[in-house]
Amino acid sequence: MKKAIVTFFALVLFCTLSAQHLKFEGIPIDGSITNFQNQLSTKGISINSTKSKDAPLGQRVFNGKFQGYNSEITVFYGRKSKVVYKVKVVIESKKKEKIQNILDKSLKKIEDKYFYITNHDLHDDTSPIFRFNIFPTKTSEQSIGLIQVNPSHAYYITDDQNKPLEFACFTIEFIYEDRKNTDSTLPSDLEPHALPGFTCGDPESFGKFSQWMLYYIQNGCYERAQYYLYWLLDFYKYDCIPSYVHNYENGESQMDELIASLKEFCIGSIQAGVGMENVNVYRIVDNETGRFKFIEFDAKYFQGMLTNHIKFEKEDIPVLIRSLENLKRDFAIKESIISNQQSDKNWEENTNAYLPASLGKENTSTGEYGLIEWESTQLLSYYSYWDNVFSLNISAEDQFQFVFRFNNIEQIEDLIQFLKSIEF
Repeated sequence: MKKAIVTFFALVLFCTLSAQHLKFEGIPIDGSITNFQNQLSTKGISINSTKSKDAPLGQRVFNGKFQGYNSEITVFYGRKSKVVYKVKVVIESKKKEKIQNILDKSLKKIEDKYFYITNHDLHDDTSPIFRFNIFPTKTSEQSIGLIQVNPSHAYYITDDQNKPLEFACFTIEFIYEDRKNTDSTLPSDLEPHALPGFTCGDPESFGKFSQWMLYYIQNGCYERAQYYLYWLLDFYKYDCIPSYVHNYENGESQMDELIASLKEFCIGSIQAGVGMENVNVYRIVDNETGRFKFIEFDAKYFQGMLTNHIKFEKEDIPVLIRSLENLKRDFAIKESIISNQQSDKNWEENTNAYLPASLGKENTSTGEYGLIEWESTQLLSYYSYWDNVFSLNISAEDQFQFVFRFNNIEQIEDLIQFLKSIEF
């Protein structure tokens, strides 16, 4: 009984720590931007409406006290999810001594308050960067975020050719970045996307983004299509729509309506990919008849860097359900045997399950995105016992292209019930 109680509290402690987020002024860097803004207001930090209006989508600007000094505070949040993931604070002063004093006090406060690993960049004495990877406990292996402190100085451009730059002020910048929300919010480096600080960029990008968005819609990849719709909205926000775009005044509202309509096809989420992360599943219907055609979702594989486009046709779903039910029964039997054997030997075993699907391949070497070639295939499935973890793995064309990776019966059953809930 004593061992069970200890185990229970260890599990509670693990769950508590794994759910932790980095905090800014005592507020977890998590949740919606609206909720985060409400909590900032209780600290006397108010929104700067003018600067927020001119800021890129996904950023909101505030003014208030930080460590007792007047500051400009920028909150970063997911353009789609609206989840906060980073906070940046800037303090300015004409007096170098004041900024140096803030720097000294801030570094000491961080060192006294947190468990951290430092990664300072001091190669340039004029603008050093102090980085602290923050951990919830002294023995934790997983960082919950990064605190970065950047002292520097700013200049402004003059009309004097003999002295084009004029000193403006000394500055110190604080960046609080939550690890979990940053990892789940920022787009992959493999995707073509607007760089940080994007305003208009290349006007030709509007046409490219529009075309790629249409390609994805035509292929039933609605999640991908929404990425480009959100980026297209930036052109309206910064009033830099190319001259060839028709119906300029109503374009933004039309995009909002299209985003809303695509979201209506989302029928829920499942756990998929190598990390078994929640991904949205879309119900695709025939445009003319309105009849159900297939479901589509994206599954990340190879350390989450690459993506499988997966769809299950109407006629494939009942077959898939039966195969998963058989695999679930087999999984339970093998799991029971393994628990009794207590073996440390690693092994793999293929199954005879028939798992029909369609795999979407995207050839981006042409510079075009969304032109997907769908190929009917049979997903690979095999059991593995690796480092004392038993799992059922379902992959695309090879064992590295994970579509599902189940570590318990409940995960298999959740997918079965989701598939059964689909209305044809």
